Amino acid sequence: MHPLEGAAAATAGASTEAERLAAPGVGLPKPDSGSWYDEFRYVTTQARAEMRAHDRAMLHPDAARKLLAAIRTFNGAAGLLVPEMLLGRLGVDTAKDRSGTYPFRMFGIRTVLIGLDLLLLTGDELRRAEKLAVLIHATDTVSAAVTTARGDLPRKQGLVATGISAVNTGLAVVAWKGGQRHVVG
Repeated sequence: MHPLEGAAAATAGASTEAERLAAPGVGLPKPDSGSWYDEFRYVTTQARAEMRAHDRAMLHPDAARKLLAAIRTFNGAAGLLVPEMLLGRLGVDTAKDRSGTYPFRMFGIRTVLIGLDLLLLTGDELRRAEKLAVLIHATDTVSAAVTTARGDLPRKQGLVATGISAVNTGLAVVAWKGGQRHVVG
């Protein structure tokens, strides 16, 4: 067996970059035989090992889509059923000001429905929902950041809202990018 073939096998189970680089044959200098075949085998072996390590570290697009759907459905239901709780987490004293309950309920039902879209739709309809999820959550992230920067929310709650929205945006991007791979063109 060629030493680089051993490297590919050794890196298949590596869970960290350090383990991958410590595997036999990884990080070795390129073969200097001058043979295009040795060079090709070296490059493809290294690339396969790196792709396997990368794939293990990435969240699968279906898992990202389902997690985002669960977050949307939960948050939408909370906005619809217990908006006072969500307002309290944003630093609003609902004993003095309950005006935020209306928009939370109004957007709550929409959020539940777009969450269910990510679970129930298929094909082109699902691809469209995944694409729109990126726009929706990126807009939410920018809105939370601007609201925090303007001082409309207490700093701590604003940073948490921005962080949560950014995570949702990341999940949406992973789901959308993964969905693009399944489109036959």
